Amino acid sequence: MREAYVWSFLHWGLGAWACYAIAGLAPVFFSYRRGLPLTIRSALTPLFGKALSGTLGHIIDIVAVVATILGVAQTLGFGVEQFVAGLTHWF
Repeated sequence: MREAYVWSFLHWGLGAWACYAIAGLAPVFFSYRRGLPLTIRSALTPLFGKALSGTLGHIIDIVAVVATILGVAQTLGFGVEQFVAGLTHWF
C-alpha cells in the first residue's frame, strides 16, 4: 500500500500538475495577450516565428490532437483493465 501511495504522488503530485499548468497556460497566454488562435502552434510561436502560419503549424496542431486522443484512449484502456481485474478479484 505504501508503494501505491508513492506512485500515486509521483504521477499526480505537484510536479505533474506543474507540467499540466505550463502546457495549458502557454497557449492561453499567447491567445489572450497576442490575439493568436487557441492552438498548440500559438505556444510555439516565439520559437519558430512566422513559419507556423503554414504547413508546419497545421502539422503541429494535427500531431497535438492525435497525441491527445491517444492519451485519453490509453487512460480509458488502463481504467477498464483495472475495473475488470477488480471484478475478477471479487467474483
